[in-house]
Amino acid sequence: KPKAHDETTQIKLQVIIEQHQKELNILQNQFQTLLDMKDKELNDLSYKMKSKRGSSTETSRESKKLEQDLRNQLYTLEEDIKSKSLEMRWLESDSEQNETKLKEQGILIHNLQLSNSKLENSIQQFKDENDQMLRQVDSSITR
Repeated sequence: KPKAHDETTQIKLQVIIEQHQKELNILQNQFQTLLDMKDKELNDLSYKMKSKRGSSTETSRESKKLEQDLRNQLYTLEEDIKSKSLEMRWLESDSEQNETKLKEQGILIHNLQLSNSKLENSIQQFKDENDQMLRQVDSSITR
């Protein structure tokens, strides 16, 4: 039974690790999509700015402000990705440590089960010897 529990725990841990990886991949894909969109917006804006160089100073200022806003958003998203990547590495490290501990505990449980089995065998052997000695004592008394 403990071996089945160990396997169940191992399976649960593996499922958690896989789910975490999926979630991290989804987050990374979402951030990459946002970055790509913002990058395209910046390129589009840059193209528009180049094509409208002859336009008014006010439009130029608005374009520069919009471009700066987009760059700030892009920077924020890049920082978020860096943070999530770092968090992902920490979680992977924690997961690996937990997996190692789980394996060590499984080995310990297995060793304890073996020891317990040996002790049970010894106890049974002592009981058998005691029963035999009691029968001999009983037999010698009744003679």
